[in-house]
Amino acid sequence: MFKIHTKDGKTVSIDFENERQAAEWAKRLRDPAFQKTITGISIVKTCGGKFRCDRCRKATQLDCSHCGHPTKESSCSTGVQFSLSRPVGFDRCFYVIEKIDPNVNAKMRGGQKITCFVDDIRIVVMAHAGQPASRVSLTKIGKQRYNPFTD
Repeated sequence: MFKIHTKDGKTVSIDFENERQAAEWAKRLRDPAFQKTITGISIVKTCGGKFRCDRCRKATQLDCSHCGHPTKESSCSTGVQFSLSRPVGFDRCFYVIEKIDPNVNAKMRGGQKITCFVDDIRIVVMAHAGQPASRVSLTKIGKQRYNPFTD
């Protein structure tokens, strides 16, 4: 899930699993006037990790540390949020968000990605699916002459 933060103090959650909502927001993100109101974008996800036995490596049954009641749920319930705020001191800035589907043949786990083009720099935050890890890259791309998102 993505959260878009705007100058008016609002935060909107976008779930790319909902195709209608994803198409609506893709259209809205193409609007340069709306891009100027964005103060940051966040990726919000829950950890998909499992608790495993150190010896046999199988998922274990857990007991509540407070009351001792056993539970069949053996996944981590913690959440993680990766945020990319609007960089300060640059002239042009626009965001692109996308959900990347997993591809077993290409050994890609998929995940969610925020790309921010700022003047002659590209910042990418990729939150990988099924793990609480992310990758952040910063690349100097030179002066961008063509913006495919404004056509």
